[in-house]
Amino acid sequence: MDQSGSREDAIVLDTGGATPDRSGGRRANAETFLRSLAFIVSFLFALLPLMSAAQTPGGVPFQVTIDQNAIMRQYAPPLTRPKSLGGTMGAPIAGIPAEQLGETSFRLASVDVEGAITLNPSFFTPLWRGLIGKQITLLDIKAVLEGIEDIYRQNDYRAAAIVPRQDFATGRITIVVYEFYIKELLIKGDAKRLRGRLDPFFDRITEMRPMRASLVYRYLLLAEDQAGISIYGEVVRIDNEPGAIRIELTITFKPGNLTLGLDNYGPKDAGPLQAQANARVNDIFGMFESTDILVVTNPAAPDQLAFVNWAQLFPMGTTGFSFNYFVGQSWSAPGGLSRLVQLNSKVLNFGASLNYALLRSQERNVILNAGVFGNDSSVDILQQAVTRDRARWVAIGAKYDDELFGVKFILNPGYLKGVDAFGSNLPNDTYNFAALTLNGVLTANLTDTLSAKVLFNGQLALTTLPAAVIATYGGLGFGQAFDPGAIAGNSAVLVSGELAHTIPTGLSWLQDFSLFAYGDYGAVWNPPGVAYPYASLASLGFGVRVGIGERLIATGLVAQPLWYDAELAAIGIEQQTRYRFTIGLRF
Repeated sequence: MDQSGSREDAIVLDTGGATPDRSGGRRANAETFLRSLAFIVSFLFALLPLMSAAQTPGGVPFQVTIDQNAIMRQYAPPLTRPKSLGGTMGAPIAGIPAEQLGETSFRLASVDVEGAITLNPSFFTPLWRGLIGKQITLLDIKAVLEGIEDIYRQNDYRAAAIVPRQDFATGRITIVVYEFYIKELLIKGDAKRLRGRLDPFFDRITEMRPMRASLVYRYLLLAEDQAGISIYGEVVRIDNEPGAIRIELTITFKPGNLTLGLDNYGPKDAGPLQAQANARVNDIFGMFESTDILVVTNPAAPDQLAFVNWAQLFPMGTTGFSFNYFVGQSWSAPGGLSRLVQLNSKVLNFGASLNYALLRSQERNVILNAGVFGNDSSVDILQQAVTRDRARWVAIGAKYDDELFGVKFILNPGYLKGVDAFGSNLPNDTYNFAALTLNGVLTANLTDTLSAKVLFNGQLALTTLPAAVIATYGGLGFGQAFDPGAIAGNSAVLVSGELAHTIPTGLSWLQDFSLFAYGDYGAVWNPPGVAYPYASLASLGFGVRVGIGERLIATGLVAQPLWYDAELAAIGIEQQTRYRFTIGLRF
């Protein structure tokens, strides 16, 4: 084959003997060159803001993945306290009317305690030691009875201390202790279909004698942890049988719920509108499991953002263990400058955890968890694959909730460690990443109408982290005046506070009307060689929240950055007043 490019039978242009005019060719070549140059310049200008925002030499894909993860995290379930029981417990019946206790006076000589089996009677001696030989009334003996019952409570039992009718003139007092035990368990409500599967919890309760209060609460609360179950309990003393009590439980089951929402917390190039549908279905497989399905998109431009998440939680009987897993996939083809370079990204999040209720009570809870997690991200530019990253890590943590000085709080410390397994393809120097995390929430009712809430997230990177676990500030929760992922870092401190004042309206259809003010702050730290080793932003705002009927909740908010950072503005981080809203409809 002739590789010279000429052929004998090639078409020859007859110029009529004239010299060919090449000026038109030169003009065509010049126009082609200018068009190519214009394309290259516009391409570079389109790419420049993306490169400026890059966090590593990997640049564009790293930042795109961070932003997309930040959007998905906005819809992560918030920290919440496990369910507690509603109910009442009847007080022990005193032998003498309370208003007459001060009328009986005598000199105390001794005290004898009968019926105390579980606890040694010597535990109670300090309660009356200081009264021996003194002139007292039955009001003092009432304090002794309350002290005995309190000692039982401190030792996780329940008992009634009673002074039977006797001759007080001798000064020798006999106190009879009746240690509670459960004689009857009465189930009411929606129990016919569920009773057989709930019986193992109730059997554990009725087998106890004496009654261990913590175990009664534990098994009732674990029963209520089954998906869709609500329990209202009432404890009643059986008068003609001292120490015997009857527990009456009213059980209700909710098959599921649906929430529809709309907000404008999305990023500029994939929002700002974000519509969501979140459905929960309970017990569809007959295992008391919960199934959550979440769908999020930009209703004005669905191709710019779509996110679907599937999650299930399976309780494991009376053991206190539970198993949960989730799979979430998001797709994004941002508008703006990213559209010029045909940027497309996908992020797949997934994980599975084993949880254990180490402590489950009315007052406080400790839930331990350990799991394996993964994040697959892909970024294409001009229809060419740029990255295909797969990060894998294991994590352990705990969730502790309690109340101190009227402040309810939840703490969620954790530790995560990267692993070179389960399909991870991170480079050898980054797959072994590690970080410590601490998340929490504090709430307090300052008055009948004034409440306060504080959220905080902290992350301390022990190594350089991949985009999958980079901490971000901006969007719902932290940084309401900024886009999701406005600033990002290996280590971070994020804080948000809200003060809300509820205004009673007297209108039955307006169930909630409150004014609130908020402030938030975020600071991030990165290793050398990135766009910013340190950055911080903060904002303040105020708004109104309304609840119409039992289904509609809406908020409106004005959010203002506290300061302007020119260096962050230079890499495309917008810092301006935002007008935010959220609308939620519950079914």
